[in-house]
Amino acid sequence: MLAYVIEKFAEFDITADKICFEITEMTMASNISYAKRFISTLKGIGCQFALDDFSSGVCSFAYLQSLAVDILKIDGRLVRGIEDTKVNEVMVQSINDIAHTMNMKTVAKFVENEILLEKLRAMGVDYTQGYYHSKPVPIVIVATDNRSLLIEDNNVSHVSVTQDKADLDPGNW
Repeated sequence: MLAYVIEKFAEFDITADKICFEITEMTMASNISYAKRFISTLKGIGCQFALDDFSSGVCSFAYLQSLAVDILKIDGRLVRGIEDTKVNEVMVQSINDIAHTMNMKTVAKFVENEILLEKLRAMGVDYTQGYYHSKPVPIVIVATDNRSLLIEDNNVSHVSVTQDKADLDPGNW
């Protein structure tokens, strides 16, 4: 997979510093040595990495230290719970603080209303995503010169692709 990705960068003349790979915590944990090599190699050419669904699985703060990721995406179930329980609020704040200490940006997932958005802003979370910003919409692809180009609205700065849909989050990401 690593060789394939590097080959595609060259084939399509992709500027690596414009690419951020998103890897789920479970995927990372399933083959940590390969994940570290994959991340290290692609970071070496300028790519960034986001660790998705942090706190949903097996990762711990100690484990996080060994991962060279740039962005930590806080699991939405934890984020959604800060409206209901002080424990969730403290956990999200702790994850955010530790990520910032490690020079990572944070993204809070499942933001569905303005009250939650304001709480997260007050905590210092860097970015948010969720239905408050936009519901998932189909991705638009245009073929030009044997290439596929993603057409983005100027307000969209992040796209998470899952099968035939993309989660386009305008605004805070």
